[in-house]
Amino acid sequence: MHALLRKLLLISLISLCYKVAQANQPTGEIVWFHSDFPPISILSGPFKGQGAADRWESFLIQNLTDFRHEQLPANTLRLHDEMKRRDNACNPAYLKTPEREKFFIFSNPIVHILPNGLVSLRSNKALIEPFLNGRREVRLAELLSTQKLQIAVARGRSFGHTIDTQLKAGNAVQYNASDIFSSGFLQLANHQGVDAVVGYAIELTWSTRRFDLDPKQFWFIPVEGATELIPVHIACSRSAAGEQIIARINDLVRAGKVTEIATHAYREWLPEDIGHFYD
Repeated sequence: MHALLRKLLLISLISLCYKVAQANQPTGEIVWFHSDFPPISILSGPFKGQGAADRWESFLIQNLTDFRHEQLPANTLRLHDEMKRRDNACNPAYLKTPEREKFFIFSNPIVHILPNGLVSLRSNKALIEPFLNGRREVRLAELLSTQKLQIAVARGRSFGHTIDTQLKAGNAVQYNASDIFSSGFLQLANHQGVDAVVGYAIELTWSTRRFDLDPKQFWFIPVEGATELIPVHIACSRSAAGEQIIARINDLVRAGKVTEIATHAYREWLPEDIGHFYD
């Protein structure tokens, strides 16, 4: 009788352990697609995995235990194709536009970032100072109209409506490069006929670290009329699975920790002197 009881208890215990194990198994899968866009997402080199979005994505993966996670590299074209083709594809750092909302579902904002600005050498300060307003923002159209400085931009890259409009009117110099910022930055750093480039503040930090240059040689200048912070979101496939994933992510965002981690990760890539402007 005792042996039978022990056997029944053992069977019940095994059954209970099996049910607990089953309950803890992931019920879905998220495929995270990354474009190589340092320092938001860094896919290779000594800083691999240390990008701002890499940090908050890691937190999400650790906390979304009800999903299996796969991480894959993708250029922008493939990223768009995969997110349209799959029902469970996500990107950890995406800017929301009406066109993108047709195909993707967006989370609540993860973090707010500074828009693009002008990057120049501090040795050009005397030339640029007359075009700064009281908030130390450059009047870009006025600066361009003087044709005293050669401002370079990556061909085909958008910097936001305000800056794009002023650049077109001022005939900025365009260069072809897949890295979209570093090539122009090196022309600036090496005094190769470029007096300033346009990009994000964190791209300046990334480039000085990548090429082991003194960041104090350079200057990030906000552009007048283009200083409103930009919300960054998680984007997932517009599908039932995508809706489920975004709902779980929004739960974590509302809890506050995601934004805390994301803001800290982003701010660590800001130039020291621009961090106060961001705050």
